[in-house]
Amino acid sequence: MAGSTPFDMSPYLSIFGTTRIPKKGCDEIRYGSTNENQQRHIIVLHNGHVFTMPVLSPSREPLSLSALTAMFISIIKRSPERLSHSVGIVSSDNRDRWAELYEQLKAHPTNSAHLSCIEDALFAVCLDQEFEP
Repeated sequence: MAGSTPFDMSPYLSIFGTTRIPKKGCDEIRYGSTNENQQRHIIVLHNGHVFTMPVLSPSREPLSLSALTAMFISIIKRSPERLSHSVGIVSSDNRDRWAELYEQLKAHPTNSAHLSCIEDALFAVCLDQEFEP
């Protein structure tokens, strides 16, 4: 409540699975996947590596804390070295330039599939330590 006015909670329905697609001039906001079965995973970033990690079972039940913890530990162990070049850095470029690079990446079938996996994630988690280039 804000004073006597109740809060509108409807925006919270879009908090998970929403992504911003780079476009020249103005980005496109995509609210969740049209395929609910795709949205059972998150993206985990560690040392420049990108992983997909399930967080919901096929019946859409949350995985246990111990299962999630084991997967996070496995990701950290599998990516001990920081990549010197990571594709994620291009998203920090000028928006129109990033839109151009995004279209080039999407033109390649493997890259397109990887980008779709990232875009269909419920959210992303970054496990990186502080880093000074």
